[in-house]
Formats: sequence, C-alpha cells, structure tokens
Amino acid sequence: MAMVKNETWKPIDGYADSYEVSNRGRVRSRERDINGPHGLRRIGATVLKPRDGGSPNAPHLRAKLWADNKQRTLLIHRLVLESFVGPCPDGMVACHIDGDPHNNDIANLQVMTKADHDALHSRERWASARRRGAKRPEQVA
Repeated sequence: MAMVKNETWKPIDGYADSYEVSNRGRVRSRERDINGPHGLRRIGATVLKPRDGGSPNAPHLRAKLWADNKQRTLLIHRLVLESFVGPCPDGMVACHIDGDPHNNDIANLQVMTKADHDALHSRERWASARRRGAKRPEQVA
C-alpha cells in the first residue's frame, strides 16, 4: 500500500473493525480475519478504489463497505468529515470548498447549511454557463 505524505488514518464509525478513512480522502480495509464458506481466512489491508455515482448528477466519490454480510455505499467526503470533525449537525451538509467533488482532502471540506450550499453551487453553475455563452431566461426575448 503506497504511503501518502502527511496522511492520518481513523476508524470509520460503524465499521471500526474493518475500515479506516484518511484525512486525504482515501478509504482502506483493515487487515482482519473473516469467517467464509471455506473457514477462517486472513484479509490483508487494501486501499479501496473510489467510485463515482455514474452520472453528472451524482459526481461524488463513494466507497462500498461491508458489515454483517450487508454492503452499503457511502459518500467518502461524509466519511472524512464524520471521522475527523464529528457528525454533521441537523440541517447542515458537507461541502467541497473548491467545488471539486473528487477532492476529499479534509482541508477542502466544510459543513454549511443546505441553503448556503445550494446558493453557492447555483452561482457556480451560472458562472460556468455564462463562460459558455448562456443567457439567463430573463435576457432571452
């Protein structure tokens, strides 16, 4: 497993025996023994491959984690914030400061209200559209 400079690992709540997340936005399985159909076997530690949502409307990276023979797909930026900062308060959402949903470094993540998050991304979308020559609906006549 390749080391990344200044990387710190913490257990993932609910998966502490099996998985960890780093302050750099990587997720890894922990070395452990599992009881499979052919008996007890040792699983080595492995950095998991992050997956995106598969569409432009779901760009955030996800990790597939197993517990109690059930698989769950979780957002990596949420795992980073919850492990290093704590649970997200009610009414708040996780946000990428630079707008890049693939940059899950703790330094690029913050918590804000959903209204502030939506307003921020609305401004970003319009700025991007204007660079491509789009006009606001009220400008079209």
